[in-house]
Amino acid sequence: MTKDEFDELYLFLRQEVSAAGLSQVDQVIDMEFTRNLDGKESVERYTECLLRMLKERNTKIGDSILDLLNYSINTKSGKPIKDIEVLFSQEESKRYSKQSENIRKGKDYSALISRIESFNYKLSQTPENTPRGPSNGPSFP
Repeated sequence: MTKDEFDELYLFLRQEVSAAGLSQVDQVIDMEFTRNLDGKESVERYTECLLRMLKERNTKIGDSILDLLNYSINTKSGKPIKDIEVLFSQEESKRYSKQSENIRKGKDYSALISRIESFNYKLSQTPENTPRGPSNGPSFP
């Protein structure tokens, strides 16, 4: 793929992520990690950051943490821990436009994470500056 095609792919990914209800995640990634990049590097960095942020927000991780805590800690009441709320620093609060995040209120992004990981593998196998495909379309596999 050419640099221009990677730039188009980057914009397409950003639109798709925003359309999926993750515009806040997209904005954080764009501001902090990818704004000064272009071509293949911007797409790779964007998807790496997107994966990391989705994994951080994935409820399955929250369930695993709660299981581990409930296995390891005895509460005074004897009841299991049901929620964990993470309080953000002032800088993080400004970045995410919120003071805290309850990890149980997240979504299960497991299927999306798996698809992005598969996409990343294909992306890693695609060199920049390759010629267009046989139908004059993108050469991306």
